[in-house]
Amino acid sequence: MTTTIRFPLNTWQHLYSLQQAVQQTGNFSGNQLLVNGVIRSEALFDQRDIPVQIAFSQSATPQYKMTADNQIILGQLFRDDTLHTEIQIDAPVFAELKKNLVEYIGLEGIHIVVTAGLILPANGWQQNTAADIVQLDYAMKGDGG
Repeated sequence: MTTTIRFPLNTWQHLYSLQQAVQQTGNFSGNQLLVNGVIRSEALFDQRDIPVQIAFSQSATPQYKMTADNQIILGQLFRDDTLHTEIQIDAPVFAELKKNLVEYIGLEGIHIVVTAGLILPANGWQQNTAADIVQLDYAMKGDGG
């Protein structure tokens, strides 16, 4: 069974500086896009707010595992004091995601809402465990009534 969580994106980061890229010794590069949000008052997390970070990494040929019923596992969402994952995507998908974030995230009154479909561990999603991500959608929502 798939469990769904939703959260709005608060911030995103992408490296645009050639100087930083040359000096960079960490894992943040022009091939990675970080998005951050917070899930608010969700029963799954005992009504506590929990920060979420998703790192999209560009890969020439991402390798995805499959569930027993042939759903693609995009990655695993790890749970500790935060939720975090790194998802491998190919260059065209990375470019489209980056274009959409650049175009919409800064517009007044527009919010990007992420919906993640998860397959939780059989014994429940406890601290220091991971859930399989089988759906990851994002939609632009306006403030209008």
